[in-house]
Amino acid sequence: MLKLITSANPRNYWAYTAILCLFAGLIFSRSLYSVGLLLMAFYWFLHENKTGLWRNVWFVSMLAFAAIVPIFDVINGTSIDGSFFIKLSLPLFPLFFFSWRPGNKEITIMAMIILMVLGLTALHAVITYMADSEAANIAYGQARVMQVGLYHDHIRISVAMALSIVLAIYAAGKQTNNTLSFIFWVYGVLMILFLHVLMARTGLVVLYISLAVLVMGLMWQNHKKWVITTWAVLVVLPFAAYQLLPSFKQRIDYARYDYSYYSKMEYRTGSSDGFRFYSWMSGWDAFANQPITGVGYKGLHHVNKEWFVKHFPAIQAEEIIQPSSEFLLNAAAAGVVGLLVFMVFALAPWWDGRLRLHPIFIAVYCALAATWLFEILPENQYGIFITGFFLSWAWWVADGKEEITQH
Repeated sequence: MLKLITSANPRNYWAYTAILCLFAGLIFSRSLYSVGLLLMAFYWFLHENKTGLWRNVWFVSMLAFAAIVPIFDVINGTSIDGSFFIKLSLPLFPLFFFSWRPGNKEITIMAMIILMVLGLTALHAVITYMADSEAANIAYGQARVMQVGLYHDHIRISVAMALSIVLAIYAAGKQTNNTLSFIFWVYGVLMILFLHVLMARTGLVVLYISLAVLVMGLMWQNHKKWVITTWAVLVVLPFAAYQLLPSFKQRIDYARYDYSYYSKMEYRTGSSDGFRFYSWMSGWDAFANQPITGVGYKGLHHVNKEWFVKHFPAIQAEEIIQPSSEFLLNAAAAGVVGLLVFMVFALAPWWDGRLRLHPIFIAVYCALAATWLFEILPENQYGIFITGFFLSWAWWVADGKEEITQH
């Protein structure tokens, strides 16, 4: 173990510190997250290698994804929306990984850091849940979940936890140390169980898609029976969780109850899926009314609020949410151009055979891409971090360069 964490390259400690700050910041402090982001940015700036990314279509689309925010805000005569500065950080993640150039040893240590932070977070959440499980289960019947992290951002944290399982599987497969391999596998199993107790549905979507795609990519050619068996387990798992886990059952029952209202366009205070569904309608109307110029990213806040107040006069301000789909949000804010730019970003990996055919990358990519249909992860600080970090790590691995041994 000491040999593993002893690095011949002092720069690695800089990279490890940045990663620790980023993930600890996800759980504890936005300020700590900002420190990690700055460390990552300075690492790239001071140790920049020839990455070749500036000529890559996908990387350029990340820059365009940020650039359309001020362009269409200016076109619509508004100030620049804060999401511009958030999206500017997206290209930093691939620049960091392709400048750091981590090998298998470095990725193993990186995995240990991430799994430690997320594992302890899950453990703390379970302890808090068990301290008053009856009250917690009642809360699940009211669209609330157990407390995870200082900001209780269960959506972003659950997505990070789901993708960390892919990281754990990758790290386990690269180990010659049986103890470490065992630790990574145990983490994966326990985290799968925890995600079903937490029952953050976005995290579960990412979990199921990433595992289904990963298993197919790793085993389909020589182990089809194991692929089918694993898929069968993934199908049975939610049904078993519904029968065995009170939190899972309460959350599903609440979703059914919520649907009985928003399916009839009836307003109900506290509706979670309902407000998401209505936000899609608001986003579509905004796009249909201004398909060329959009309404601007800053203007979308105002247009969206007007739509909700018009259709649901009794709605509370905190219940109004942005169009909950990356495709709809960018179409509404920047018209056809915004939709096309996001589609290039979303689909560009399919044009690269190294990415499209690599099981680790395609598992991470497909899971995150699915969330863009019903979530807006890249629109906030932690969402862009999880998107950028895991996609960039998987991109580096898919390029086949993780076999590099650093000196």
